[in-house]
Amino acid sequence: MNTIVRETLFGPIQIQQNGRTTTVTALEAILLKMRNNALSGDFRSAAHALQLASRCAELEESRQPDAEVDVFDPQTMVDMMRDYLDHKDSPENDTEARSKTGDEGDEE
Repeated sequence: MNTIVRETLFGPIQIQQNGRTTTVTALEAILLKMRNNALSGDFRSAAHALQLASRCAELEESRQPDAEVDVFDPQTMVDMMRDYLDHKDSPENDTEARSKTGDEGDEE
């Protein structure tokens, strides 16, 4: 499973960015999508991005000077995907559902 996860996440894929086709790893494409969703107002994507940044910072601070840190170890990725899938259809996490009901909150 470890090999499958690594090959899948670090394998190259083509995406469209600014009207141009570019090749990135699948993991980078996932992170770019999460970033774009967060910037578009998706609260859950923003929360996941902040959690990931926090986890990366914690791992960076705790590592030995010459030690390699695998921030995207397979178990972390499985946990993140499981959490995403568990909450994917929750109405409280769906910005589209909130906009249809008018429940987006006032930010003044």
